[in-house]
Amino acid sequence: MNHLRLHAHVHFVPGQPQGALYDLRHGRVRTVPPVIEAVLSAFSTQPLSTLLADFFNHDEALLQGYVDFLVGGDWAFLTPRPERFPLADVSWETPFALSTAIVAHDFCKPYALGPLLKGLSRAGCRHLELQLHNYPLEEGSASPWHQLGRLFERYEFRRGTLVLGAGGGAKNIRPEDLHRLLNHWPRIGTVVLLGQNQRQDTSLHGRSYHLRRVTDLKAYAAATWRQHPDAHFVGPAYFREARVANPFFNRRIAVDCAGNFRNDLLHGGDQTYGRVGECSVTDVLANPEFLARWKAGPDAIANVRSNPLRYCLRYDRALVRSPGDDWAFASA
Repeated sequence: MNHLRLHAHVHFVPGQPQGALYDLRHGRVRTVPPVIEAVLSAFSTQPLSTLLADFFNHDEALLQGYVDFLVGGDWAFLTPRPERFPLADVSWETPFALSTAIVAHDFCKPYALGPLLKGLSRAGCRHLELQLHNYPLEEGSASPWHQLGRLFERYEFRRGTLVLGAGGGAKNIRPEDLHRLLNHWPRIGTVVLLGQNQRQDTSLHGRSYHLRRVTDLKAYAAATWRQHPDAHFVGPAYFREARVANPFFNRRIAVDCAGNFRNDLLHGGDQTYGRVGECSVTDVLANPEFLARWKAGPDAIANVRSNPLRYCLRYDRALVRSPGDDWAFASA
């Protein structure tokens, strides 16, 4: 009276023309014929002895083939007590209203950064990416950097990334010189320097520095795509989130140099949702139009909704809305 059960960390995802098995513990995913959906459904309700007659028409070799594939491949196990192994909870939830904030700020045309950071911190933002433009880097220019550092000390972010472009002297700045300016920025653990003479990854005083030749973030993102075009993320957190939301846009907010709220500075489209000083972070997070991209998960995107790997693909892509609230990847 043995029953066959998938491991709690293994999930079947239907698709066309195939389905897929996800092993969320070991980071494995494998496409399988669509008939496996019916087979797994049968296994979930009856013991193997009953299924041999009712489902497999007494074909012991066929039944054994499925058992060998699923059990031998460590996707499933056999047990005489299936009631001891309830289905795993795959619901997704987070206590934080925001995961990531991308904030661009221009020293020559500033908006009020303090109230924005306060609002992001109160919303529970975990990661702050700060893109600074035209900030002085020459000798004796430490004052505005120290002011920003003191501002950061007031608010809570789990980690931070600083991005500097080629302008304003950033092309010639060295990590050791930049460290002097960031001495009071303990939460900034990663620095990206664009428009550099060479590509280099280095570490200094516990902070990672990534020097890149490309001059803007759009080119930087495109280069990353070329290096890892087929990246997959097979894990419990990503899987659960992808079932209900867009893993890239979800819990993400951005502010451009003019202080406009957006979904993202690279892939969020032209839509803006108010401006710093005219509306708050809380107001933006309550805007249904702003939240639409958060909810544009794989099952809502025409390009991937039938792909059995849709819950482990990368989604740092621009989206456009189609009639009927469907979405599609924007053309390059």
